[in-house]
Formats: sequence, C-alpha cells, structure tokens
Amino acid sequence: MKRKFLANLVLTTAIAIGFATPALAHGSEAKNTESIIESISPKPSSVAISIAAGDSFIVVKADKGHTVEIAGYSGEPYLRVRDDGRVEENQNSPAVVLNKSRLADVDSVTPDPSLQPEWVTIARNGEVAWHDHRIHWMSPTTPPTLDDAGTVQQWSVNLIVDGEEVVVAGRLVLLNSPSVMWWLVAVPFAALLFLAMRRRALSIAVLAVGISVLLIDVARMRALPEVAQHTPTVGIAGGVAALLALAGLINRREKFADALLAGIGTAGCLVAYTGISWMTNAVLPGVRYEWLARGSLAAIAGAGIAAVYSGVNGALKISQQ
Repeated sequence: MKRKFLANLVLTTAIAIGFATPALAHGSEAKNTESIIESISPKPSSVAISIAAGDSFIVVKADKGHTVEIAGYSGEPYLRVRDDGRVEENQNSPAVVLNKSRLADVDSVTPDPSLQPEWVTIARNGEVAWHDHRIHWMSPTTPPTLDDAGTVQQWSVNLIVDGEEVVVAGRLVLLNSPSVMWWLVAVPFAALLFLAMRRRALSIAVLAVGISVLLIDVARMRALPEVAQHTPTVGIAGGVAALLALAGLINRREKFADALLAGIGTAGCLVAYTGISWMTNAVLPGVRYEWLARGSLAAIAGAGIAAVYSGVNGALKISQQ
C-alpha cells in the first residue's frame, strides 16, 4: 500500500512540475518600484501618455491625424506614430536592442544611430509602448531613496507631438513590501478552514481556486500592452493544479484517492511558490486589486497544505488497518 501511495504521489507531483516548469518564462514581474508621471508640458489633447507594468513601459496613444516622434538615447530617431495611425521603428537606433533587456545587459549593439533611419511598421493603431531605461532603476539591487516619500530618481522624456516638443516628467518611487500577515495569518487560516473538508470538497476547493488564479493571471496579461505581455506562469501553474483536482474528482478508484489528493495538494503548494513574488512585492502589473491576487494565492496554498495532510494521513490510516 505504501509503495502504491508513493508511486502515485510521485506521478501526480511530477505531472504538476512537468507542466508548470516550462511556463517559467520572464514576464512583467511584480516589483516594489513604480514610476509616476507628474507633468506633461504642454499636455496635448490628441495624445494619451501613460506608464505600464509599474516602471517598465511608456505608452503613447495618438488620435488619427496627429503625429508623435520619439528619440532614442543618443537623440536619434527611434519611434514615430504617423497621422494615419502607422507606428514605425527605426532599425538603426541602438534603443531597439537596448530596450529588449531591462538592464540593457546585451552582448553587443550593432545598430548605428548615424545611419539614415530604416523605418519598419510595427503597428497600425496609433499606439506604441516601449521599454524606457530612464524611468526605472538600472540595477538588480534595491535602490536608495532620496526622501521620506520613497523617491529614487526624477526623470524626463521628450516627445515631439505634431511638431511641438512635449516634456513628460516624473519620478521613480520605492514602495513598501506587502505585509507578511498574508503568510502568517491568511495561509494558516485557509489551511485550517480546508482541513475541515472532506476529500471531494478539498479537490473542489483546489479546482475553484486554481481556476481563479488562472483567470487572474490571464486577465492581468491582457490588461498590459502587447509588448509587456508574457507567458502567464502563475496562471498556468494554477490551471495544472485545477486539472489535477478535476482528475481527483473523476477518479473512482479508492486505492488511488489519497495519493491523488496529496498530489493535488502538492500542485496547489507549487502554485503558491510560483507566485511568491505576488506576495512579496507591492506592484503587480496589470492587476487592479492586488489583494484579490494575493488572497487567491493564500487560498490555494492553504488548500494545498490541507490536501497534502489529508492525503498522507488517509493513506497512513489505511496502511495501519
């Protein structure tokens, strides 16, 4: 019995890890820094300017009939929005390569800003979003602050709108990490709550919360500009946990039930581990209500712990009979 239990537990855990691991791609990660636009001077009525993904992207949306020009870091032409809505990128701007990495840690930069612009159309809707190194901290270490408000640095980016220079000015701020009470209170409370449930109810709980995590992560990616969208890693992990929970509900073989439940619980815990940055960082790009995302992770962690305990405990009781 013990061998069958361990074999099935290893199998379900391997399925969870095997499906979740390939999804661990870089995305618009949670962070504790945020860029805030403080002024746009003069403010054009025909162009909307905003920050996306916390401190990563500047987004410009121009109405048809209006033009926007964006320079690279050496003052060379980098991006432009034409009056018909076409968005073009100069392939000879070093910013094309530099902006592909958050820290600009690229092996080499081949574009030559002294060459004539080589324009390539990248969109046709009058909207462009680009990663800009001027609006975030250019180091993997935690930045120092300049004042009690958490200011890290002041920044400005110049645009040309309909032939007129527009200065976008703002500041980067360091925010406090979320309270550890999510771990110390929410997860144990959820675990105790789910421990009172029977095996089938526990599987339903993991199924429901796993689907919630999937929907939240997919919705958060869809809320970001296309250039900021990446694989919804946490959501995929939640989907895998939900699929295993569904398998547990469909399973009618009693001898596999406890091992499957423990595997389902392991998958739930892996979801919480995959999304740990959601719980430890203040800014979760694309999510309007961070507490909802953190609450869903606390719930699936609690359900996972309860399912692992119930599955192992059930198997031990059967082996002692």
